[in-house]
Amino acid sequence: MIRHGQEIALIRYLTAATLFVLVVAATGLYTNDSMLRLVMSVLLAALTYLAWHQGYTKWALVYAVGIIVFNPVFLLPLSSAMWLLLEVVLALIVLALAVSITDGYVKGARFEKYIIALFPQSQYTVVDRTRDSGKFLARFVESDTYPDVVLRNNASQFAFAVECKWRRAFTTTQGGETGLWIKESKLRRYRLYEKEKKIPVHFAFGIGGTPEHPAKIFFIPLSDIRHQFIPAHTVESGKSAADFLARA
Repeated sequence: MIRHGQEIALIRYLTAATLFVLVVAATGLYTNDSMLRLVMSVLLAALTYLAWHQGYTKWALVYAVGIIVFNPVFLLPLSSAMWLLLEVVLALIVLALAVSITDGYVKGARFEKYIIALFPQSQYTVVDRTRDSGKFLARFVESDTYPDVVLRNNASQFAFAVECKWRRAFTTTQGGETGLWIKESKLRRYRLYEKEKKIPVHFAFGIGGTPEHPAKIFFIPLSDIRHQFIPAHTVESGKSAADFLARA
């Protein structure tokens, strides 16, 4: 069985191969259209399956449409200029979907947005949100090490920080134990943040599904996390979104 990380790598390889075939077709470097369409269909079929298996059903349908358009049997009666346009559009779509499915930063941002949306604007204020400025400034930015978002209950004025982590599935160690890994350096920084800012820090773990539609959500206080490996039973002992909102 292919692991999640291997599927991500495979999607990247297949995407690169698909883009290469599209460039060859668009530039006329290879003129056997039937063979190019056959190869394209196989690549898109593999991407369709992987996108579906990753939980991105709508994106799998987009790949499937590409198979229909570029199938080697029934050719659409289009001009050369229109085919060139379709090849360019497909290349952009395939690249965009690959980034959405495989880029950890992009997926993390989508999950963070999902978590923030759980807290109604009428009841909670977003006090702060990590902007990851260091990625664009190419230098260390201290606030990037803070938890993802700080929220405040408008009624009680109680403020708390949430670090958002989505995973496709639990990791299995060599010893057969399932759970999640968190870098020890991050745990130290969050503990220091909690102490200096006097704001409690919680982890919001999303397991399964997709970042924007996780199958399960668990909220765990930082104080309950002792080590960088968090066993699955510890994660699953956390509060559900509804229970956490009732107490936040």
